[in-house]
Amino acid sequence: RKKTKSMIKAITSLSFLVSALFQTPTYYEIQPTEKDEIDPSDVKEGDSLWYELGSQRIKATVMKIHTDDFPNLYFTIREEKSNSERQTIASRLKRHPKSF
Repeated sequence: RKKTKSMIKAITSLSFLVSALFQTPTYYEIQPTEKDEIDPSDVKEGDSLWYELGSQRIKATVMKIHTDDFPNLYFTIREEKSNSERQTIASRLKRHPKSF
């Protein structure tokens, strides 16, 4: 019985620490508008944009602009909440209210 209580406490503590380190990204349900579209040639490293994942949007920062497939630009972005990086194409990036 004592071992079970200790095990539950250890699992609870571990669960808390893991959730603190690996936060779930914040998703926003937003209806896209034509005004949200970006021109890929206007994007600069450090810009704050929305990354569109289905009908959800995630705040992201442009880390790198890739030109090796010119004129088809693609971007490395960092998601704000999870701090993870991914590469994406311009059609998945939308104007963020604080950008531009």
